[in-house]
Amino acid sequence: MSDLRKAIWQHIVNDNLLSYDPPYGLGFKVFDRWLTELGPGSTPEAFRAPGTLHRSAVIMPADEVASPARRPGYDRMRVLSNPIIYLFAEKHANGHDAIDAAYRRIVILCHGKEFVLPSGERPLVQLTDGRTGARDDESYPGNLRSEVRVTANWGRKLG
Repeated sequence: MSDLRKAIWQHIVNDNLLSYDPPYGLGFKVFDRWLTELGPGSTPEAFRAPGTLHRSAVIMPADEVASPARRPGYDRMRVLSNPIIYLFAEKHANGHDAIDAAYRRIVILCHGKEFVLPSGERPLVQLTDGRTGARDDESYPGNLRSEVRVTANWGRKLG
C-alpha cells in the first residue's frame, strides 16, 4: 500500500462518525483495497448478501508524478498524487443521503490536512471538485457509487 493511501486510510478508518452504525454514525466500512467477495484479498465483510454491499468507502492509490527541479542548486522536486475514494451505499434515498454525508465528513477530515509519511515527507491533501454524483453502480447492482478525487502535493528531496 502506498504511504499516502495508508495515511489517508488510517485517518478515515479511525473516524467514529463515519464508521459507527446508525443512529450514532453513518455506518461506512473503510477499505484499502477493491471490494471482492471471493479469492485472494477478498473483502467478505463488505457484503450484506451476494452482490449487495454494506455502506463502504474504498481508498485506491494513484501514481505519483514527480517534476524534477529545474533551478541550479535546488535540491527538491514537486510530487503530485491523485488517489480516489469510492463511496458505496444502498440504492434509495437513504443511500444518496449517506453518500452526501460521507463526502462532507471526508472533506472535514482530509481537506487541507498535511499528512506525515514514514519517509518524513509531508503531502498536503485537498479535495477537488472531482466528485461524481451518486449513481447506479454497474459492478454491484442495487448499490450507488460516487468517486471523490483527492489531490496531494509535496516536495521530495533529490538524491
